[in-house]
Amino acid sequence: MANVNLPNGFQPVLPTNISQPKITEYVVAASQTIAKGDAVILHTDGTVIVATATSSGLLGVAASACASATAGDKIYVYDDPEQIFEAQVAGAIGRTSIYTTATSSACYDLVATTGGMYVNDSGTTYDIFKIVGFPDRNYFNKNAVNDLDSAYPRAYVKINKHLLRPGQI
Repeated sequence: MANVNLPNGFQPVLPTNISQPKITEYVVAASQTIAKGDAVILHTDGTVIVATATSSGLLGVAASACASATAGDKIYVYDDPEQIFEAQVAGAIGRTSIYTTATSSACYDLVATTGGMYVNDSGTTYDIFKIVGFPDRNYFNKNAVNDLDSAYPRAYVKINKHLLRPGQI
């Protein structure tokens, strides 16, 4: 059965020994629209803005949403550099990708569409995400297998270039 093309951003995956992922409150920049699951970065003034496909490093992933933010509005962010997320990948990835992204020089880029971000397996310019594994089941249909040889599979990813990881950016 083919995978569903329905990117929904980055969803935190919890290890068995943790009941809640690390979430930190930040001030969001005015006029920002950020969906839960969107990748975010720090603006030069210290506020949070939505990431773009050309962002060179991420703060994390939005744990809450905001629409047309005003000055001083707050947003919650999954900002642990070791947090693993589940996300859609653009193309057929195959299980070999977990081995080809073992180093930080062989990682993937971001497709940045608010509310529907996903991993660009054709882009390796910015090396933002590293694939660390694959779920067995399809995110939207738990009875369907996550087909890695078809377009739009799901993968477990870590932020490779994280602003809070020492020496990364």
